[in-house]
Amino acid sequence: MEGISEKITNIEDKLRLLSQEVHRLRAENARLRKAQTPGAGQTQMAQLQKEEVTADKKKSDWKRTVAVKKLKKEIDQYMR
Repeated sequence: MEGISEKITNIEDKLRLLSQEVHRLRAENARLRKAQTPGAGQTQMAQLQKEEVTADKKKSDWKRTVAVKKLKKEIDQYMR
């Protein structure tokens, strides 16, 4: 059974993920609106794709970090 502190930590982690996703979506929305203006060339579209790849990589790295922290907590519990 999880303790209250672990549940709070899980909620905080989920809130951080949600906050990052909202930030990413807002930035993507702003870029898309800018690219939608007349005269937007292929260069902007290529830049948007590059930024999306970078954002996805950062997100996966952060998720991996959260998973490692969770795994460390579980190992500590088993050690006790």
